[in-house]
Amino acid sequence: MAMYSSILVAVSLIWAQLGDLRLVLVALKLALPLLGLALAMMSLAFMAGVSLVVSKLKWLDNAILIMGVIFLVILLALFFPLCFPISSNNRLLRYIFYYPFCLLIYVTKTDPKTD
Repeated sequence: MAMYSSILVAVSLIWAQLGDLRLVLVALKLALPLLGLALAMMSLAFMAGVSLVVSKLKWLDNAILIMGVIFLVILLALFFPLCFPISSNNRLLRYIFYYPFCLLIYVTKTDPKTD
């Protein structure tokens, strides 16, 4: 699933470069959820492969599974708000999406002195 969804993302983003603004918006709306799916499935496949290799050491297997699940939860928490409309009338969704949004702003902040 990771490979096929990432191929679809690449094709839709190449398709978006044709210059039509409506086509760009449709391609981005298609590509963003598929990119999230590709990232989640790729990390899940990697986690399963590493877990299979170290399955004789239970403590290491458990540590890898715990780190992988934590990464997947963080990835989904950051990607989930991007797949929904920017403005929402639902107060609960706005409250939930506020903190991942603040985290994304904090992470992408640049130092004005380095520009």
